[in-house]
Amino acid sequence: MQTNILLFQTEFRLRDFPALFEAAKRGVPLLFLFVEDAVQRRLLGRSAKWWLRQSCKHLEQKLHLKGSQLVYRKGSIISVLNALKEELEIGELFCSESYDPLHTHRLKEAEKQTGVPFRTCPGNLLIKPWGISPKESSHYRVFSPFWRKCLDILDPPVPLNVPEWIPAKELKSEPITCDASMEGLNQYWKPGEESAQEAFESLLQGKIENYDTLRDRMDLEATSKLSPHLRWGEISVREIWHTLHSRTLHRSPGGEAFLRELGFREFAYHLLYHFPHLDDQPYREEFAKFPWEGDETLLNRWQQGKTGYPCVDAGMRQLAESGWMHNRARMVTASFLTKDLLVDWRRGEQWFWDLLVDADPALNPFNWQWTAGCGVDAAPYFRIFNPITQEKRFDPHGDYVRRWVPELAGASTSGIHSLGNPSKNQCQEEETKGYPPPIVDHAEARKRALELFDEI
Repeated sequence: MQTNILLFQTEFRLRDFPALFEAAKRGVPLLFLFVEDAVQRRLLGRSAKWWLRQSCKHLEQKLHLKGSQLVYRKGSIISVLNALKEELEIGELFCSESYDPLHTHRLKEAEKQTGVPFRTCPGNLLIKPWGISPKESSHYRVFSPFWRKCLDILDPPVPLNVPEWIPAKELKSEPITCDASMEGLNQYWKPGEESAQEAFESLLQGKIENYDTLRDRMDLEATSKLSPHLRWGEISVREIWHTLHSRTLHRSPGGEAFLRELGFREFAYHLLYHFPHLDDQPYREEFAKFPWEGDETLLNRWQQGKTGYPCVDAGMRQLAESGWMHNRARMVTASFLTKDLLVDWRRGEQWFWDLLVDADPALNPFNWQWTAGCGVDAAPYFRIFNPITQEKRFDPHGDYVRRWVPELAGASTSGIHSLGNPSKNQCQEEETKGYPPPIVDHAEARKRALELFDEI
């Protein structure tokens, strides 16, 4: 008897999973498979790999309760499928469609070389990247008209329930192991479908009310913390959409603001589909020859969170410690690296890729290109975040800095806010406990950056 395969790639849930729903309808035994090499074209960073394997463990437990197993194997999808053909008679393989053209090509090549029919189903987006375009171009280059059009035409399918299926026979599965050096992430995160639902419910029960006004506050727990759960498909974006609409939360200022953030996710994948080299080539061609300076010493100080700008350092240390960084801090730290230090945005993008639990192949490079000024709908090159001003606005009491920069735990708020400007430093030496002075003068760095960007 034939056995069908459900291939997990970047969606690790059972609720509202179209590929699972379609596979279960066939009425033949179903094998659940994850091939680590098949995730994406870029090697996963340390934190993302930790999340992936934890999510696999969680999924493995859920499937076990339903009489099935998750077959976990390493290697290329082609070699794994060819090996499975020696163990069982494969009928069809079901998976979510990919929105990265380079990964889509790999899947088609695997189908061709193995002879296993691939049946692709809708992935975890509200609208397919090729399903929307302006009249005059193949794709949108500005977010606002893109999102307006989405809101006009969006009608995502109603979320699917978890179906019943016929379990396949048990096969050999490799053990799912996690890097012991990443165990510290356990104190900040609990991957899995249930945790994703808990985070979403926390948003619905309180955070969404003031999401529009508080989401940029780095010192508050005012964001949804759903980004890694969405990155790994532990919650369906269609379920989020329909839940907000069924409770009429989409009409509230907070609900509108949250949906707009989901819109940026859609826009990033829209761009990745039309510009597959988003992670290593500037969208704006004129930036290809920009004279990035690439000072390794300055890059290392930025990576270590020792720039002398408390807001920047707090963000970088939060990233290193927890595998996540507040979105406002992401913008500030990215601007500091690319504009103040004139380090190539790709160096920063790769560092974030390695350390973020929510490192996303579309959103991460999209955000970096936006900040550097070389992407679609990019921030104007003359928009350079002032780390001192950002700190005063979005960490007004200095609590975010005190939490992540222990040298400044005893510093006054006014002292913290003055540290980036040595001439106005109000901190006593005993308050800073060895905290370094600024590695660059922001005003001078801004002037230098503007002169270079003006030449583009």
